Amino acid sequence: MIKHAPGIFKTYYDTGTMTAMAPGKRMARIEVDGAEGFTENLWEDTIGGIQGALEAAGAKEVTMTVMAGGTDGDTSCVVDATWR
Repeated sequence: MIKHAPGIFKTYYDTGTMTAMAPGKRMARIEVDGAEGFTENLWEDTIGGIQGALEAAGAKEVTMTVMAGGTDGDTSCVVDATWR
């Protein structure tokens, strides 16, 4: 599921790029760079969409932790996702 995140992101946004890595069986790091014009609401929508996709794929108890960025005016965001 995580490997499809960058392509899904491109479907909805014409700015920025997303990379997604799954370093463990139940964890992933998602990074977005160059997202010009993103507001805190857009970041929350993006992070919530990732969480929803993981849950739709069967992940339970999904936790999204913003590690950097993701606020008004930021052009980048790093999020760690964990689940069981």
